[in-house]
Formats: sequence, structure tokens, C-alpha cells
Amino acid sequence: MQNLKRAVLEKNAYFFNPWVDFMSLGGGSIIVLLAIAIWMPRDADIYVAAFTLWLAHFINHPHFAHSYQIFYGCFFKKILSKELPLGLRVGYWFAGIVVPVLLSLFFGFTFLFGNYVVLGLAVNLMAFLVGWHYVKQGYGILMADSVLKKTFFSAREKNVFLVNAYICWFATWVYANQVVSEKQFFSLHYYTFEAPPFLVYFLVSTLCVSSVLIAALLLNRLISGKGFPFNGVVAYLVSLYLWIVCAGINPLFILIIPAFHSLQYLVVVWRYKINSARSQVVDRAKLCSLPFGRFFNSYVHYKVSIFTTSAVLLGYFGFWGVPFLLDDVIAYDRILWGTSVVIVTCWVFINVHHYFIDSVMWRKNNKDIQQHLFSHV
Repeated sequence: MQNLKRAVLEKNAYFFNPWVDFMSLGGGSIIVLLAIAIWMPRDADIYVAAFTLWLAHFINHPHFAHSYQIFYGCFFKKILSKELPLGLRVGYWFAGIVVPVLLSLFFGFTFLFGNYVVLGLAVNLMAFLVGWHYVKQGYGILMADSVLKKTFFSAREKNVFLVNAYICWFATWVYANQVVSEKQFFSLHYYTFEAPPFLVYFLVSTLCVSSVLIAALLLNRLISGKGFPFNGVVAYLVSLYLWIVCAGINPLFILIIPAFHSLQYLVVVWRYKINSARSQVVDRAKLCSLPFGRFFNSYVHYKVSIFTTSAVLLGYFGFWGVPFLLDDVIAYDRILWGTSVVIVTCWVFINVHHYFIDSVMWRKNNKDIQQHLFSHV
């Protein structure tokens, strides 16, 4: 009995299993990006771009769709239910209703007044929020893995991890704006800003100091015997340093990193959905007094298959199908806006909105998320 209990605890300490967690949460990107850096020629970017474009249909875009599926599932029940804290309900209302309305108004007025530069700055805002989302997700994976492993961090340690994440992204974003003044996103040029040199030096120095503190924190936990969740730490360090700080080392990295970020997200979402479906089938079996094993696996597989298939379709229509159609049928000044302004708008809208809905949905006081993410029925 003791061995069985230990085996159950060991199984519940992972989203899926040790190797799947390691490869999906960040370890796989270390192997792939290292191979690209060593063996892939720089002029292979067109082939890598074609591959990542194909990959986006099944990894990148579904990860956005999943966030919408979970966030807007029983949406009005969430914002009206008194079971959720008031602050969380307000967050759902703001991210789910106010933010998309404000974004729609912003893009509407931008097109109405023909302000090309403002739209270009909005792309830079998207880049800022995307990077912020990357480091926050890395931090979130670390915290989630610590819960699974029952290896908890103190409030001070959590603050060190979180502050370092913010410093990593802000320093990288400011430095990138300093180095490059203008880039192109599809057919739209977007603009950056020139930061004062002293600010760049200060942020880079702060990043070095905070990184040393992270190394000291992890080393201290090893020496003291407290240990740390290995896969969670890998996810954290990879998200910050390999996907953000070092992303510009090789242009091919920028093409492939979003797929690994999305895969990291999908592992968590799929675990949440599997647990949620399992809990539903248990409740239905009890309610109908049916044998538990009769339809358990088939029902769970059915729910998860519908969930993932729908995400692939939603991702395709949201990122390609509808934008391409609108770009073809809407008459606008293609000399001013380029030939793909609707695609740019949709991508910016989804990326910015995704940041807001995730910042609300994955909070530790969200009982629905916590219940199903950490329950292994």
C-alpha cells in the first residue's frame, strides 16, 4: 500500500511525466536551438520560416485559441458568480469585454484618420507585451511545478524570481529598441525608440546583478537540501535567457522560439483540460449510477479531441482565414497601409488580448484553474 501511495504521488508530481515535461517545458528548445546554432547555415532562414509557418497551424495558433476557449467558457457565469473573488470577476469583465472594445476602437480610429505610424507603434506594443508574457509564463511554470513537486518557495524567493523576470524582459526590450530603429511586420513598417545610453547600461548592469542573485538562490537551496523543481527551473531559465535575452544571437532563433513557448503553454492547458474532463465524467457516473469504467476513457478522449480540434480550426480562421479574406475584399489604400493591414491588425489584436486574458485567467485565486490543473483523478 505504501509503495502504491508513493507511485501515485510520483505520478502526480508531473503534468505528464518527467521526460515529456522536460522536453515540452523548455528542455527541448535547448537541444533544437543548439543544433540550429551549430549546424544550420544562416541562409536557411527561408526553409526554417516555411517549417515554422506549418508548425504554427498546430502549435502556435492553437495555444492562442485554447486561451479563448478556457477564458470565455461559461464566461457570464464567471463574472456573475459570487464564488469567485470580486477582483477576479472584475478582471474577467475588463479583459473579456472592455479590452477588446478598446482595441477595436483604437484600430477603428487609426484607420479612420490614416495614422500609419500609430499602427506601427502598436506592433511595438505587441512585442513588449509578448515578451512580458513570455517571462511571466516562465515564472508561472516554475511556480506550478513547485506545487506539483511540493517544493515550495518563500515569499522572498518568489519576489526575486519575479523581479528578475521583469528585469530580463525590460532590459532586452530597451536594448532591442536602441539597436534597431525600424522593422517590418508583414508589409507594415513599425517603429522603435532610442533609449538614453545610461538607461541601457543601467538595465544591463541590473540584469547581471539579478541573474547572479538567481544563481545564488538556486545554489543555496541545493546546499541547504531544500532542492527545487528541476523542470520548473529549466522552464524559467529557458524562457528568460534563451528565448528573450539570447533570442537575437541567431535570426533563426526568432522563427522557432514562439513554437516552444506555445508548446510550454499547451502542456499546462492539456493537463487542465484532461483533469477537467475526468472530473466531469466522475460526476456524471455518480449522478447516473453508471459503472465508472464503462465510459471514462472514451468520454475524456472525446472532450479533449473536440477541444484540440476546435483550437486548430479557430487558430486557422483567426490568424489566416478571416484576415486573408478581409484583406482581399476590403478596399483600402495599399500604398499607405501595405497589402496585409488586416492580417497585421488581427495578429496584434489577438496577441495583445491574449496577454490580458491570460493575466486574469491563470491567477492562483482562480479556483476553477487551480482545482483542475493540480488534480489528477
